[in-house]
Amino acid sequence: MKRMLSVWLICCLMFTLTACSRTGEITPPVEDKTETTAPADPMPEDETEDPAKDAPVAAPRDPGLQIERTTYRHILRDEVTDALLCEVTWDSLQLTEESAERYPKLASELRKEGNRTYEQHGLVMEDLSMQAYDAVAEQMEGFNGYTSSTKAYVHHVDEKILSVRMYHDEYTGGAHPNYGVTALNYDIETGEVLELQDVVTDVPRLAYTLADKIQHKYDYEQFDGLLEQLKKYKGDDYTWTLGPQGITFWFSPYEIAPYAAGLLTTTITYTEWPTIFVPEYVVDQPNWMIELPFHQEIEVDFDASDAQVDRVRMAAYTDAKGIMELYLVVNDENEYAPYDYHAYEARTWLACVDGAQFLFMEGIAESDMATLYVYRLTDEGLVLTDTIDGGMTKRWESGINKDSAWTEALWLDSTCVELTSVVQLLGTWVGSRAYTFDGAEGTFHADGNVYGIRAEDSIHTAVEIEAVVDGKTEKLPAGTELWMVRTDGETYAELQTKDGRICRIEITYTDHQPLIGGIPEWECFSDLRYAG
Repeated sequence: MKRMLSVWLICCLMFTLTACSRTGEITPPVEDKTETTAPADPMPEDETEDPAKDAPVAAPRDPGLQIERTTYRHILRDEVTDALLCEVTWDSLQLTEESAERYPKLASELRKEGNRTYEQHGLVMEDLSMQAYDAVAEQMEGFNGYTSSTKAYVHHVDEKILSVRMYHDEYTGGAHPNYGVTALNYDIETGEVLELQDVVTDVPRLAYTLADKIQHKYDYEQFDGLLEQLKKYKGDDYTWTLGPQGITFWFSPYEIAPYAAGLLTTTITYTEWPTIFVPEYVVDQPNWMIELPFHQEIEVDFDASDAQVDRVRMAAYTDAKGIMELYLVVNDENEYAPYDYHAYEARTWLACVDGAQFLFMEGIAESDMATLYVYRLTDEGLVLTDTIDGGMTKRWESGINKDSAWTEALWLDSTCVELTSVVQLLGTWVGSRAYTFDGAEGTFHADGNVYGIRAEDSIHTAVEIEAVVDGKTEKLPAGTELWMVRTDGETYAELQTKDGRICRIEITYTDHQPLIGGIPEWECFSDLRYAG
């Protein structure tokens, strides 16, 4: 059962699909996606430089491994009634360009994993869509479409290992959906997928410890013959992830207990059984963070001295107005409700910084603008320590209706983050800048006051404008095409010309109106776009 479940779930990991036909046929992926940004080739390739290099920045930091997650969605509808037949979403993980250069073998292995699962996923999609058409043809009572979803989470990353868990659920009729977890653990330097025996010194002995821990944790469940069942497990029969505090084992429904028992987990910490771990994979990482999906339990150790692993999950409910009600549940006993929090969409992370525990929450409200909330976890509950206008970087890869895909940067370092926010200068833009987290204060501080702008659309001067170009003052004639590069959001903007030069335009204010050379900014350009 374990092997069958793993094959069924792993085929939905890291797909590089783009579309599905009526019969479920999948368009082959393009391995190397090239983003279209403007201006295109403003300078010869060997002379092109990143215009953001000249911006004032804080002291350089090692960004570590940087990972992006692309979520693909395909919706198949009946051509006549437009009723939902099936909806499929799946995640793909890839390294950023900078990290791919630094860790080429890992980047290559992630790409290969997507290609290996492509054919398997095509068969799953074909089967799912055909089942949906059969259900419609048979006028199946209660049929509302079939769904399949796979979410990929970075469970942990350090200087040695990248540990990824995938949560998959699928509904194709019946009394309940099927769901479960699979995992992949990579050596960062070699890109190789690690086996359990690579990080654990005695796999056979695990059966005794895991059987005891599971029966103790889930004492309300009956596990007939659990020890004997686990004694038959080989290393590749286990689903496991390595974390900052130990190794977690995941058991999907039906694997060792009935469906009603749910997803079962248990963790062996490094301090609990130090001799079972291969030393090179035990990395001391006092500061850590982990994405906390809704209604999925994560095990962490808040207090190493109490010999207890804490069970944490985020409960989420939506009221009649569509506003989310969130509760942090610890050990099934304490529920902490974040206050001053109002959003229609949300994501949460659990973090430990300088010995203190925090809950980071990104909320998207009615304005579609993101806000980051910071709560310190105390004995009395959650204490709000900071709010920042901004959210994680996300970009659309394709349309947002029938077929869509979007990519987001994953937040992996609890001490720093890059956030995007709205910048209102020369129109409305999305700007990004880095922040450093102060664990003592529980607050984020911006690394400088410069927003980097990722402008795909250009603007054109409507009148002659004075600007500083390559250190010299020049007059930009009317009709000059420019792309926004960076700004402090108040006093200046730097833009790139079609030939790759950087122009700095100073902004002044009169009665809160932004002026360029004494002229309102909207009169200086012919096509400024404003929102909000």
